[in-house]
Amino acid sequence: MSTFTNLFLLFTFIFLSQTPSSLSKRCHPEDERILLQIKKEFNNPSLLSSWKPHTDCCNFNWYGVGCSALINERVGYLSISNDTNLFSQFPPSIGNIPYLEALFIFDLPNLTGPIPDSITKLTKLKYLTISSTGVTGPIPNFTDQFTNLVNLDLSHNNLFGTLPPSLYKLPSLSGVLFNNNKLTGS
Repeated sequence: MSTFTNLFLLFTFIFLSQTPSSLSKRCHPEDERILLQIKKEFNNPSLLSSWKPHTDCCNFNWYGVGCSALINERVGYLSISNDTNLFSQFPPSIGNIPYLEALFIFDLPNLTGPIPDSITKLTKLKYLTISSTGVTGPIPNFTDQFTNLVNLDLSHNNLFGTLPPSLYKLPSLSGVLFNNNKLTGS
């Protein structure tokens, strides 16, 4: 997915989800705790330096984080991208953000390891991009939980194996990218 498309989705999500009353509220404490755990797992103080305890993660203060007034100021958007200095495994805590609707992880060539099974807990996802990373392994058979998924981009990684059979049963899916991996099947 192009950077332009991701930025368009970010601004659309923020525009549609923010109301004047929501600008004075703080993010949910559990979301803050999970995001700080993700920061710890990424082990990159510069990329996520704006993620600080006891600061508001919902008022555009935290890099790549968006909250939605439609879901009671819960984190609904997360985008982490464009850092060649991030050397980390894919953080399993990402799967603990209960109201996440859009996850964009891209242009992180030194992000390695498999896509964690914990991602299956993100049942509200509509947009999932894990692209241009060093992520390896098979595509988890997570897709049967993603009944709201509209767009799935797992391109430009080191994924291998076959496509999950459940992928073909997703009712809302309209866009899929798997190019530049080592996948088999059709």
